Amino acid sequence: MKVDFFIANTFVPSRLIIAIGPFFAGMLLLSRFMPFDITDYFFTLGALAFADLAASGINSITDLKADAINKPSRFLVNNPKSKPQIIVLIILFMGLSLIFAGTVNSFLIFVVLLRIIFEYAYSGLKLKNVFILNHLLVGITYCAIPLLACIAIEKQILQLPFIPPLFFVYFILTVLLTPLKDIEDYYGDKKNKTFTLPVVIGLTKSKIVLPLLILFFPIILLIIGIIKNDIKLILPSSISIIYLLILSNFIQKQIKLTMLHKPPSKVFTPLATLGGVIIEIIYALF
Repeated sequence: MKVDFFIANTFVPSRLIIAIGPFFAGMLLLSRFMPFDITDYFFTLGALAFADLAASGINSITDLKADAINKPSRFLVNNPKSKPQIIVLIILFMGLSLIFAGTVNSFLIFVVLLRIIFEYAYSGLKLKNVFILNHLLVGITYCAIPLLACIAIEKQILQLPFIPPLFFVYFILTVLLTPLKDIEDYYGDKKNKTFTLPVVIGLTKSKIVLPLLILFFPIILLIIGIIKNDIKLILPSSISIIYLLILSNFIQKQIKLTMLHKPPSKVFTPLATLGGVIIEIIYALF
């Protein structure tokens, strides 16, 4: 058994994009207004990365039935007896996360523990089965946790007046992009009564609803920017809309593949995730 295959097919390293990306955007924004300790920055990155790997491991165990349908190639699906080893790795990743966090401060330790609690609530307590709450919880997890991590490094970030509205933008973007990853999990989620948006409205309606959903908020921001003649809203909103229009084309293809029971595109979810992070960075830069 190759270690890299085992980890990649159990802990989903690609999730690190969205786990670390918003934190990177927040620190990029912070660097424009006040200095911070670069050492704390890298230790915080490590803490968030290991915390998310631990959370991903928890998810792989609690989602075993759905993964048997959606992701039959997953390591744990084909090797259910390896569960004890995975639990050991989860504990190891949690420990490393806490060690990294402890080198920064006690508040970051709290943030890391909060990340694990959110994941357990989502997967272990099956809050992912509750429609709307599941998408909101993902939004909170991948928006509040990175912001709290920024605060752990530099509490003065709270004094920046644009942080609340920017947090709102990040939160909405995360919530609206969340249903996109649920397209490929449609059949497993439906069988296990996990009421994601694609399951609730169906794949046919998702072809129309999902593109409208992801475009709605940037269009509203663009309109506000035009009315206020605010280039700092107009430019990032325009760039976001162009990207999301391209992504909408991929949504159609992904849904078509899913409806035909064909393997979904492996690049779609990372593309959507990376796109969300890129949009967050664009808004941070402006």
